[in-house]
Amino acid sequence: MPIYRSYHMAKEILIYDVIVSNDDFFGGVSPGDIIDQLDGDVHVRINSPGGDAFAGIAIYNAMRSHVGEVHVTVDALAASAASIIAMAGDKIDMADNAMMMIHNGWTFTMGDRNTHRKQADFLEKVDSNILDTYARQIGEDANKDELAAMMDEETWFTATEAMDLGLTTGITEDVKVAACLTKQQLGWFSNAPAAVAAMVQGTTTQQEPVKPVDKAARELWLQKKDEIGTVVDTFA
Repeated sequence: MPIYRSYHMAKEILIYDVIVSNDDFFGGVSPGDIIDQLDGDVHVRINSPGGDAFAGIAIYNAMRSHVGEVHVTVDALAASAASIIAMAGDKIDMADNAMMMIHNGWTFTMGDRNTHRKQADFLEKVDSNILDTYARQIGEDANKDELAAMMDEETWFTATEAMDLGLTTGITEDVKVAACLTKQQLGWFSNAPAAVAAMVQGTTTQQEPVKPVDKAARELWLQKKDEIGTVVDTFA
């Protein structure tokens, strides 16, 4: 559940949890949580590993259509669906020690070859919509082929890299906030930087990429979904 408080004449909304479709699923932050609090100018602070793709898109669209000013700050981590939400800001800042990650949507299907092919076609549409969201923020300089390749590779950006690409508009001083990411959630990603993995695992930063946490965490998470064959998330 997000936290709200007044912040320099603007309501502050903290998205410091997994993005979910509703409040009843393992807690987290849902579209309803955010939509109910969009009133006047808002300052949305993000520290999230991402979550449900469509919930992230719903939050993004609600923030984009909000009549007040929306200032977004990535305090530590905006990964996956959280990076989609970040694109909704009229002003998008990242702390200089924060990170942002973009990648393709993924899902889990059960069925014959026709079912899997249908889901693959559906995921291509999801990826295209997500890519358009990033391209819209970057503007005329957006290279969609380059963005698609970055999503294929699961690309992690520093604050400087994100601003150079056009995903953000500014860099703020570092914030003493740990990334909202557990060891299990780290296993959702296939290309997490050594610095992120070290922070989560409590180890010294390595120069070489570390191996992701066992994917069994992902399978366990998926088993708890109500409708296995129709779920789409932006975890990797």
